[in-house]
Amino acid sequence: MNHYYRAAAFIAAILLTGALSCGTSVPDSPSIPRNPERPDKASGSFSFLVCGDIHWCDEDFYDLDAMLEEKPGDWRQITKTYSPVTRANWEDFVSVMKDRLEAEPEIGCIVQLGDMSEGLANTPGGAAEIAEKVVDVLTDADFGVPVLLAKGNHDITGVGDAYRKEARAAFTGYVSPYISAQVGTNVEDANYVYRTGDVLFVVLDAYNRTLDQTEFMRKALEESDAKYKFVCMHEPAVPATERCWHYLKNSPERRPEFLKAIAENKAVFLCGHLHRYSVLRRNTEWGPVVQVMVNSVTDLKRKVTPSYELGLKDYGAGLVEWKPDYSPSNREWRLETLTAEAEYVDYYNMTNLPGYALISINGKTGDIMLRYYPAWSDEPYDEVNLTELLNGK
Repeated sequence: MNHYYRAAAFIAAILLTGALSCGTSVPDSPSIPRNPERPDKASGSFSFLVCGDIHWCDEDFYDLDAMLEEKPGDWRQITKTYSPVTRANWEDFVSVMKDRLEAEPEIGCIVQLGDMSEGLANTPGGAAEIAEKVVDVLTDADFGVPVLLAKGNHDITGVGDAYRKEARAAFTGYVSPYISAQVGTNVEDANYVYRTGDVLFVVLDAYNRTLDQTEFMRKALEESDAKYKFVCMHEPAVPATERCWHYLKNSPERRPEFLKAIAENKAVFLCGHLHRYSVLRRNTEWGPVVQVMVNSVTDLKRKVTPSYELGLKDYGAGLVEWKPDYSPSNREWRLETLTAEAEYVDYYNMTNLPGYALISINGKTGDIMLRYYPAWSDEPYDEVNLTELLNGK
């Protein structure tokens, strides 16, 4: 690893303690190379790239014999999917990102929505090695713009309680200082705010049980006078697939306040977790929640067309019927939950096509436009005017 970078990041984390609480701005870390001409401010526009789950993986970090015995499903994913895909695709995907950066001078940052790594360490010190390597590959990518990371469940996962504890400590010890250096404020774990110009990013930690994520988000959104606001979290706020996974699904009494904070502040909610691309609008009494889910788990076939495409007519019970063999044990709960959600959802699409999103704010019209690109294509698969969705059109 670049030890100068690591030292600078840790020193920055120490020196910047308290910066968030006192509201002071902090200069960019000198250890992070930046392109001073980016974003192009002459146009008054601003864009950013959004990546979903990536699951960077190297099978050399694991005891594969133990993994096969204890977690055969994870062994298959590591050895047959994520490690081969990382070897084949990671450097090329970085090149795709850098080509897009070169083509779009208004791009000012990259948002990665969690599960940057496969995690699942099963050796002593393995979690630290994985976290250190992930910081290494991101540093080597040298994007020239800040990279905002959300925490994903795989980023803090190990096999067994001891290795899970190590994984959480490794994220705090390696990834959090990297984030701190990227955004110029002290990030102790994975809750933070980043503002550039008139654009605010509020990054939430779906796995922090000691901090009220709703209150953190509400306060950050309400106290900011930024014109454009984005909330970034690994887990979706609104169920978007047949799995029905979403934040606070086990605490439904807390969910209205979470949705209220997003809707009242007209923030766009960005998420990953389910390895799908989806855009939906979920109406509430406080306004609409517009959610964008991004999938960046590439495959060896490098497909540029989706295997399927679902629309509004499929949302609700139709998602459960679409995958009838998935998880029969909670089928009734999923039917009930998705049927209830369908009463409030009036815009929906979903596909499994891996890629990345380019979100652009037009400096003249103020419109927020989403373009979703397959990972291996220069032509967008989908284009959505997010401002129109926010305004109920």
